[in-house]
Amino acid sequence: MKAAYYESNGNLEVIKYSEDFPRPEISDNEVLIKVKASSINMIDTVMRNGYPGLQISFPHIPGGDIAGEVVEVGNGVSNFKSGDRIVSFPIVLSDKENPKFVDNPQLNFGWKFFGMHLPGGYAEYVAIPESSLYKLPDNVSYEQASTLPTAGLTAMHAIDTIANLQKGDTFLVWGGSGGVGTYAIQLAKQRGAIVITTTSSEKKAQKLKEMGADYVYMRDDEQIVEKIKANFPGGLDAVLDYVGPTTFDKSFSLLRNDGRIMFCGMITGREVTLNIQQTYFRHLNINGLFLGNPKNMQDLINLIAEGKIDPIIDTTYDISQAKEAQKHFESGDYIGKIVLTF
Repeated sequence: MKAAYYESNGNLEVIKYSEDFPRPEISDNEVLIKVKASSINMIDTVMRNGYPGLQISFPHIPGGDIAGEVVEVGNGVSNFKSGDRIVSFPIVLSDKENPKFVDNPQLNFGWKFFGMHLPGGYAEYVAIPESSLYKLPDNVSYEQASTLPTAGLTAMHAIDTIANLQKGDTFLVWGGSGGVGTYAIQLAKQRGAIVITTTSSEKKAQKLKEMGADYVYMRDDEQIVEKIKANFPGGLDAVLDYVGPTTFDKSFSLLRNDGRIMFCGMITGREVTLNIQQTYFRHLNINGLFLGNPKNMQDLINLIAEGKIDPIIDTTYDISQAKEAQKHFESGDYIGKIVLTF
């Protein structure tokens, strides 16, 4: 089968492509998917460079986003058949179920992430448990669906579950032109929030405004905090921050009393200094989150099928161009998602 993979950690040059990679076998509870599209996420490049503390086996196939067609089902599969169009949840949930996490089963220890712990979507065929699959409406393309499992799900979980944004709430997402950002802008606007974001160019800013952003600032503007405070002197209701140390102090200072900051990434590092006194004095809420729950996934599929959310695809590459696609991703010169197709 076709596959993009690597046999050691390193830079872009470790990515290889083959059309003779072994095709996976399925067990009784699994479905064999012919992948039609996958999209690139930060975790793909982090895994390629070497994820701190995680040992993986080689050759390794990346890709947490999988959209495709069912071609074979195991003997124990009852809800899917050959020819079904699907999109996969990005992780296989743990079978260790804590009743405290009934609504958020991704919080149970023991989950496995496609492209991290399991072979991912940079392959023509993937074996996936039936429980991880969602049927894809006919009016949602495979390319659109491939943007959903990691970036879209993370944004959906932040907006709907953690922040539970309401009409008139003020919401800031740093780096609005990426995959999480373009979803977060649309989802927040769909809920009636006032949306604030940042980006790196006026061209991108115009696109973000077309998506629904009310205020867009240049990320290198040294007066960005002062400008936002001038427009919202009472502070912001919620901030979504996947950047890390370079934006943490700004996020913290922009929150209103009882405001909420949500972390879902660490692009610029893992450590920050927290003012505990200000945290309790201002009744601030700090949430970490990764991905989302099964309900978030189905709700997002429905929103896309109903035309209420538009997955933003910047560029599409053939799987044989995975190296070029990751190079494009690392350049930051895109809006939305970069997609791989077969």
